Amino acid sequence: MESLGTTISSLIFLVVMVGLYFVPSIVAHKMKRRQVLPIFVLNLCLGWTILGWVAALVWALIEEKPPVAPVIAPTVPTPIASGRCPSCGGQISEGARFCAQCGTTLIQQPALVLGPVEALEKSAKLQATQAAFDKKEKKTAIIFCAVAGAIVLGLFLFNLITKS
Repeated sequence: MESLGTTISSLIFLVVMVGLYFVPSIVAHKMKRRQVLPIFVLNLCLGWTILGWVAALVWALIEEKPPVAPVIAPTVPTPIASGRCPSCGGQISEGARFCAQCGTTLIQQPALVLGPVEALEKSAKLQATQAAFDKKEKKTAIIFCAVAGAIVLGLFLFNLITKS
């Protein structure tokens, strides 16, 4: 009966230690990191060293900035709406591309537009929501690591006490 209890406690200890060993990979997977596979490989190969395990955990917890592609609105030249030439002040006809008196180009080239204001505001709100979600995920991961560490320490102490 004594050996069965020792076997069960050793098995539980082993399962907890393996779970604790792969905490960086689990955190990377739960936080949906793009580099889950490299973090897992680092964790698997160098996690036995404290430095490798900590490096994998830090890499998993570092906040990623998603690549942002600029939204470019089509640029269409627009004619000057004032009805007067900006250079000589002469009268211009509607739809004219050049001033008939001085030859100045009357088409304005618009500046590069990154997108409508509503789309940019939505993007900012989405980024703020994502940042809040990431903070919550980090807190959850830290709490998980603390609880897992406390369990391992408790099992280790339990193992020491029962052997004495």
